Amino acid sequence: MLKKFINGLTKVSKPVFDFVIPPICLHCELPLRSGEKYLCEKCTKSIAKIDNKSNADLIRIKSSKLITNAYSLFLFTEGTAIQTLLHHLKYGQMRKIGREYGKKLAEDVLKPENLNADFIVPVPLHISKKRERGYNQSDFMCEGIGKVLQVPLLIKSLKRKKLTQTQTKLTREERRENVRGAFGIRKKYIQTIQDKNIILVDDVITTGSTIIECAGILKSTGCGDITVCSIALAE
Repeated sequence: MLKKFINGLTKVSKPVFDFVIPPICLHCELPLRSGEKYLCEKCTKSIAKIDNKSNADLIRIKSSKLITNAYSLFLFTEGTAIQTLLHHLKYGQMRKIGREYGKKLAEDVLKPENLNADFIVPVPLHISKKRERGYNQSDFMCEGIGKVLQVPLLIKSLKRKKLTQTQTKLTREERRENVRGAFGIRKKYIQTIQDKNIILVDDVITTGSTIIECAGILKSTGCGDITVCSIALAE
């Protein structure tokens, strides 16, 4: 009987299913109202937005001379709704968050009318991490961006050659050294990206070490301008 009941629930339309089991805010865990998705209005408003023109970290990343433009949506702060959201994207199998916020990146900050891009490339995970997690969250962000911009994806062009330790507690210099030589490009994509403008995508940018290392690999193969973007930028 229980099995039949569960199977029956899965066939119910979403509005009815939501009435039976109301969706909740991922952060505060209060029921979501009509029109709210993943986070309630209060938690959404609590997330600090980034000023992409004046943010010092984005300006520093662009000063590397490998990167033409750098954009992010939100400021990442521990214990806040944005950390909860990204945790569910990375570890909670909630791939749709990546697509949703990829679309938001494209619409709010990349702005199709102002961007000349040929391909979208995600920052890759090491194969062991991808097997453990089951997916790379940045792939789904790329899908969302690509849908809005109508730009093709090169999901497998970059590869992570070595498994690096977590960057969380490392200094800026240690992070830079940690990812040095960690990435490469698959040979069959080298000619494809030559002279092409690339959007390089990651979920969170911290010191910029990872994104700059990836940009360096792309530049070494002769690509054109590189625009980097993320859902969040760490303080």
